[in-house]
Amino acid sequence: MTDRAATGEEPTSAVNPALYGVKGWLKFIVIGNLYLAPIFIVLLYVMAWIGFVVLAEEHPNIILVGLLLTGVDGVLTYMGIQAARSLRDIRAGAVQQMKHLLKLRLGWTLLGALLSFLGWSLSGLDPENLIPGAIKSVVLGVIGFTIGWSYFSVSKRVRATYPDWNV
Repeated sequence: MTDRAATGEEPTSAVNPALYGVKGWLKFIVIGNLYLAPIFIVLLYVMAWIGFVVLAEEHPNIILVGLLLTGVDGVLTYMGIQAARSLRDIRAGAVQQMKHLLKLRLGWTLLGALLSFLGWSLSGLDPENLIPGAIKSVVLGVIGFTIGWSYFSVSKRVRATYPDWNV
């Protein structure tokens, strides 16, 4: 499977060639998933693990919660890097790959909020302290999904750059 960027092939459809390419918001999404998200996830989990270790002295089960959260977010971040590479290299199926990732991230946001309450309860901590953060996380996750899905569904640049954008 070759990509059009590597072969220098220009778009063959009747779309505006000025819109072709990874530019504008599309470039921002690629940079965000390829570079920014991994940096922020590492920083987030360095800080989180400091907290997990401190809490583990009184609530040892919190380590299991930390491992689950770190593992799933690590996998989703890796998938985001792969999706960003596909978008950057203008590969076939890149838009579908990103939309799949958006669905997985939304699902994890919803499931993660529920699992956080269960994990905190099992570790002996009061889950009521999680409510404001869980609500914020779910609202931001839904907003992020809606914006991302809408962008990849209606963007003229996406349509001009990826001929299989709506498959």
